[in-house]
Amino acid sequence: MLIRLSDNAISHAQTSQDARIAIENLLTAHREGKHILAMPGNAKWIISDHRISEANRGIARSAISRRSEIDGLRKSLRHYIDVHGIGTSNSIVSSISQTVHVVGIDWFTNSSRVQPSILIGENQNDTSIFILLSRALASRNGLRLGLQVEARGGGGSTTVAEFISACKLGRPVFAAVDSDRAWPDGPLGETARQLLAVEGVLSFQIAYAMECRELENAVSVQAISEAFSSNGECLTPELAAHVLSRRGCAVSLHRHVDLKRGMVGHDLSHCSARLEHEHLEMVCEGTGRSFEPDCKDAPKCKTRLDCVCIFVPGLGDGFLARLVTALEKAGANKLGEWAHFDVNDEARTLAETALAFGCGLPASRV
Repeated sequence: MLIRLSDNAISHAQTSQDARIAIENLLTAHREGKHILAMPGNAKWIISDHRISEANRGIARSAISRRSEIDGLRKSLRHYIDVHGIGTSNSIVSSISQTVHVVGIDWFTNSSRVQPSILIGENQNDTSIFILLSRALASRNGLRLGLQVEARGGGGSTTVAEFISACKLGRPVFAAVDSDRAWPDGPLGETARQLLAVEGVLSFQIAYAMECRELENAVSVQAISEAFSSNGECLTPELAAHVLSRRGCAVSLHRHVDLKRGMVGHDLSHCSARLEHEHLEMVCEGTGRSFEPDCKDAPKCKTRLDCVCIFVPGLGDGFLARLVTALEKAGANKLGEWAHFDVNDEARTLAETALAFGCGLPASRV
C-alpha cells in the first residue's frame, strides 16, 4: 500500500525515538516491496542521520529523489495511507475516486504493522482472482508495480472470523465476499450481512460485499471465453452459458445468474419470490427464448435435474478453479484487454482496491 509521510511526521521523527523506529520500519517495508513509501521534502536529514541504519538511509535517498514519480503514482490509486504526527487518531478522507486513510506515525512503531496487506476472499480461488484482476489493471494502465499481499481464503462461513482475526494485527485488510443476491437489489446472503456488520475496525480494514451474485459474475464474458479457448479447452456449454451477454442484453442479467448451477425452467416454475421470478423471466428473454408455464415437458420434470428447458447451462462447482488456471496461463496483459474495466464496475472496484492495498515497487526499482 502506498504510505505517504507528512512533514509533521518527519518533524516528530527528529526528536522522538518511537517516530524514528516507525520511519525505520516503513523504510524496510519499502525496500522489501511490501509497501510504497512517499517521502516529503523535509526528510533529507534522514540520509545523513546515523540513528537510521545505513541500508535504510540509502532507501530514503532513493525515495526522496523519486518524489515526483511516487506522488504521480499516488494519484492513480484508489486508497492510500497518510501518516501524520504522533497521537493522530485514525480517520478517513474520501472523494469520489479516492479514499485517504489518516493515522499517526507512532502506529508503525510496531514492525508487525508494516507487513504485507491482507487480502481475504471466501476461498483461495477468490483471492487469486482478485490478484489477477489487480495485475491486469496495472498492466492496462501502464503501472509498473509489484504486488505483495498475504492472501487468505476464509472458507465461506468462516470468512467473518478470518476478517476479525486479521484486523487485530493492525495491518491493512481487504475482505470481499459474494453478495448472493439472486436478483438486483435482492437481499444479501448471511456471510455478506455478518461481514458488513463487523464493528471496531480501522478505516484501512475494509469489508466489501460485491453487488453481483458471486465472483464468477464479475469476470467479463470475454475474459472467461478467451482464457479457456487459449488454454485449449472445448467450451461449447460454457459459451452457451454466457449467451445473454453475447446478445447484448443488460449487464445486470449476467450479474445475478447462478453460473455454477445454471438456469432451467424448473427454477421459474418453483420460484415464489416475485422479484426473483421477474428477473428470471428477463434472463430468459435475454437468451432469445421465453418461459412457457404450460411446458409440454413439465410432467417429466419431477426434480430440477430432470428439467430439459435449459436456458443457461451450469458451469459446475469447479469452474472458478479452472478459470484461475486459465487466466494465470493467459497473463496480465491479455486479461487487461479482456476484462472490460471501463464498463465492468464490479471488476474495476475489486481490481482497484486489491491493487491499492497490495502495491509495492519491484526490488529492482526501489
